[in-house]
Amino acid sequence: MNIIKPPYTGDPTLDSWTNQITQALNMGLLLPGIQGQTGGVGSSGPTGNTAIYLYQRTTVNNAPSRPTTVVYDYTDINNVTITANNGWSGAVPTTGGKYLWITFRYISNLEDTITDSNTWNTVVLLSEDGNDGAPAPRSLYRRVYYSSSSGAPSSPTATVTWATLVLSGLTTGWSETAPTASATSTTLVYFSDLIFTDDTGVATTGSSTGSTPIEGTSFSGIVTFNSGSFSLDGSTITSIDGGNISTGTITSNEIATGTITANQIATGTITAASGVIGSLSATDITTGTITIARLPGIGVAGSTTVNSNTSTTANITVSFSGVNVGSSMMAVITGTFGQSTASTVLTITPTGSGVTLAHTQTTGGFVVENASAVNGTPYTHVITATATASSGTLGFTLSKNNSGNLYYKVANSLLTFKA
Repeated sequence: MNIIKPPYTGDPTLDSWTNQITQALNMGLLLPGIQGQTGGVGSSGPTGNTAIYLYQRTTVNNAPSRPTTVVYDYTDINNVTITANNGWSGAVPTTGGKYLWITFRYISNLEDTITDSNTWNTVVLLSEDGNDGAPAPRSLYRRVYYSSSSGAPSSPTATVTWATLVLSGLTTGWSETAPTASATSTTLVYFSDLIFTDDTGVATTGSSTGSTPIEGTSFSGIVTFNSGSFSLDGSTITSIDGGNISTGTITSNEIATGTITANQIATGTITAASGVIGSLSATDITTGTITIARLPGIGVAGSTTVNSNTSTTANITVSFSGVNVGSSMMAVITGTFGQSTASTVLTITPTGSGVTLAHTQTTGGFVVENASAVNGTPYTHVITATATASSGTLGFTLSKNNSGNLYYKVANSLLTFKA
């Protein structure tokens, strides 16, 4: 009984080896025999046969013709070469079609050229690849941008070439490159999303209409949010709370010079208690920046300077208005005095309207003599009062005790202390 050779595997070495083993078994070389007497040394046997296999792929299920010329070389078992015509190969090809064919024949020489096609075994189908699956659906997402100073644009349209994924026919004004928007610019930036789909997987091109344009902004300056799709814990918000900014993440390095001025700072937000202001010395204050008008509670209602003369009396007063009722006031008169008659005694009396004087006592008793040039010793007098109305006057009345003219060169200043 002959042993049937195992089926072809497509591995030339393995198929050749299994073929030789099958032949040896069928010839009884490996079958146990009856042990007899030891014989003498036999003569060398003939060269053994081996099988050579050829392979070919086709796109159709029709057996190809057998080869007419095959050159082989087995002299180096580690470098066996086989070449054949009619599309045959000594190794299993990876391309050429889904149908894989095989043929073989036995050889007894280590190298030779075979030119008889009829010596090759009938070509048989060794294997058949499965059919390719159906093309899978595909999709493509692209975001495009539009700059406008005249309102939101219409949704864009475009076409994609599936082989290159390049867009064409994009609506005029739209771009795949995002522009840089300035926080101070009147030009707004809008974006829209294009989604292309191909359910068949074989289409050449595809068209899409973008989503409704949404206004978007990239920032390069100070930004205030008044609308937008910001969210916190699932709810839409239009502001960023300071509690969401980690301490130390915004420093002076992130604030451009000159972007924060007094106009951006609410009154009373920076005080000594804020820790922002340490100490100020005179060298830190620019000359003329702190005037009496900047001192809380103190104001200058007005002043007057007079260089004149009178034969009777003179009222040296300063008018005021816009003063809070109850405010404290102070008038200060400084000047030099003279008269045309010797030994004249000058008196100065507080006077005013819309005020309650602290006192009405006359100051006098000092003598001015022969000082018509008004170059005598200067005198200073002060009176305080409380405002009873928002407007009025405060000052002094000058008088003398005899005939002749009184000469005076004085300055009267009025200060208010707001209630």
